[in-house]
Amino acid sequence: MNTRRIIERWWAEGMTIARTPEAHVDVLVQRLTRSTLDVLVLDAFAAHRLTRLVTRDTITRPIRARIIRGAYEHAPGWIGLANDAPGEGVYPLTQTESEWDSMPHDDDDAPKLAAFITCPWCVGLWISFGVVVARRYASGAWDPIARALALSSAAALLAGHEVER
Repeated sequence: MNTRRIIERWWAEGMTIARTPEAHVDVLVQRLTRSTLDVLVLDAFAAHRLTRLVTRDTITRPIRARIIRGAYEHAPGWIGLANDAPGEGVYPLTQTESEWDSMPHDDDDAPKLAAFITCPWCVGLWISFGVVVARRYASGAWDPIARALALSSAAALLAGHEVER
């Protein structure tokens, strides 16, 4: 059943917000469209924030570095050294979290998991799927979380455009 038929049914049941059925339908369509757009924007900002948390944020760097290191340690042909003299295809075990975090960007042969967890396009797609599922099946629980994440995303994006004096 399309939106117009639902609204026409509401009109027939006595729900009034406009003087004529046509105006009533137009007002409700505008309200439904606006609220759908609001939710889409809210979820888009929430997905942006979650993607940023997974792929780039400093607060998740230790977890991301452990995952990247584990991916390299389990990759075929990986040789870890305990000293700081890496050779070709050989990486030291003493790298910092920041160095592990940036390794997949500089390595064309990075393990798939290491490349995935630092790729905002890759992670963003899967997080977006999760956001859609959360909105569909747990909307009441997801909405306040989405609002907080969206505000955090907007604040971070705006802060990035501030000019330091």
